[in-house]
Amino acid sequence: MKSLHRGVWQAALAIAALAAIAGAALGQGRTGFVRLERLEPGAPPNAHPYAISADALRTRLADLKVTGTVSTDAVPIFTDEELDEIAAPLAESLARASPQEDVTFAAIGKHGLLGKFSPSSATTGRLFAREGALNLILGLIHERYESSDLGFKAPEFKPGQRIQRMAPIYRVAPGASARLAEKRADWVIFEAGAPAPRLSVTPAAPAPAAAPSMPIATPTPAMPADDRYREIKRRLELLDRLKGDGLISEGEYRERRRAILDGI
Repeated sequence: MKSLHRGVWQAALAIAALAAIAGAALGQGRTGFVRLERLEPGAPPNAHPYAISADALRTRLADLKVTGTVSTDAVPIFTDEELDEIAAPLAESLARASPQEDVTFAAIGKHGLLGKFSPSSATTGRLFAREGALNLILGLIHERYESSDLGFKAPEFKPGQRIQRMAPIYRVAPGASARLAEKRADWVIFEAGAPAPRLSVTPAAPAPAAAPSMPIATPTPAMPADDRYREIKRRLELLDRLKGDGLISEGEYRERRRAILDGI
């Protein structure tokens, strides 16, 4: 009887440990999470808070593919179900993040030849903005994850690191709206057409006017006048908050305000 009670307590402790590692889950997943974490030691401050719509972020992530995980061919990193679960919490967290915080996540989905009947797998990442671009460092990609195989050992959902890549096998195919960081097959930089703290007057790679992937943070000819007005007003208010909190200098404030107004 004592051994039975001891086994029950061990199971309870294991479940509690798993919940602590996963953090406060956002979206619909039971094991995935989106959360804010302190910067890695030695990392420069981020350009946070960062504004991007959930739809725009979802489109960016949906364009990412990878080789060397479940297939030798390039396959999407995220399923539609995973994107439905993490896109909105990621966008919300980027808008709340301070310059001293990264946004990290873990998504659990089904990847493989059997589709939804494939074993569950985990994909983790670290999101942050710097130098006018959104960065994503991937950690695990399609790593086998089955709760029934875990026993009492909680999984380690490491989100990817600036200092070095975690897994040397896979290679990310960033798609048309992003590029890989130099010598890093796990580090994606969204630049062309991606939203940034300051508006770009001349986009590096103009997208079609009606493209659904165009973020709301970058005005386009297809954007209604009222929506554009609200977006510019929101960005100016965000800039005022950054200045009021002492996160940017007077010179940076004037420069970015002028850039926003020049984009009208």
